[in-house]
Amino acid sequence: MKDSKGIVTEIQRWSLNDGDGIRTTVFLKGCPLRCAWCHNPETHAMNPELTYKRDACVSCGKCVEVCPQNALRLSDKGVLVERRFCDACGVCVEGCKNKALSITGRIMTTEEVMDIIEKDSVFYRVSGGGVTFSGGEPTIQREFMESLLDDCQAMGIDTAIETAMHFRWEDVEPILGKVDMIFADIKHMDSPQHEKWTGVGNEAILENLKRASALGKEIVVRIPLVEGINDTDKNIRDTVDFINDNLSVKGVELLPYHNLARDKYESLNKSFAEGLRRPSKERMEEIKKAFSMSGIKTVSFA
Repeated sequence: MKDSKGIVTEIQRWSLNDGDGIRTTVFLKGCPLRCAWCHNPETHAMNPELTYKRDACVSCGKCVEVCPQNALRLSDKGVLVERRFCDACGVCVEGCKNKALSITGRIMTTEEVMDIIEKDSVFYRVSGGGVTFSGGEPTIQREFMESLLDDCQAMGIDTAIETAMHFRWEDVEPILGKVDMIFADIKHMDSPQHEKWTGVGNEAILENLKRASALGKEIVVRIPLVEGINDTDKNIRDTVDFINDNLSVKGVELLPYHNLARDKYESLNKSFAEGLRRPSKERMEEIKKAFSMSGIKTVSFA
């Protein structure tokens, strides 16, 4: 067994929405996209990060006293984190009795992750479940992913990956070749608009989707929907046509935007995108109908 190391944001057991059956979802840190509607900003950076919850802080100043990097200071807004100095050592976390501080991202070995995965192996077998690797973008940590997938395969554990498909194909083909199911995002069919809202164009993404489909893997396309951005009639038509013309998919999941990640952005001192809205229920039904009438099975998450 090759024991590699990677940065894990979270391991969620008993997941029910990330593939068939009961699953363990492993969230890896790092993502090349910066989607305006992202609800997991803690997975953007490749390194562990300090998070700060203002509501839990009593401004006692203990964290400021113990920080070896002098990266913290008190203000009328609570504790300010000078992130250019913070190395996420965790000393301040230990010194905070109110749990206002925490570290997101943990360096783990393949063996450590597999020890957690194996705890629910009996439930995978009974329910037809398995393990889903998510992010961030899990393919960024290629060596770690391959090591984990090799161990899962050796144990007969079903695997899935959630990916934005933005990568060099030759780098990631070995990973996709080992998974049983691919959850792939299509965020916008117009490349300039895709770049405006995610930070990257979509040419590589669409080409990688075609290549992944040619591998014969089960693919579920996920579409995050934001009012006025990618829920237009034209973008929906273009998405339907692209899927029907180029892919063989198990289905499409429609994911309406939500703003529940605001606190996460604040805890990381990141700007939250204001003004984004979820499509109405009526519009979601219209979009679902457009996919269904084209012969694509869809699942709409409210």
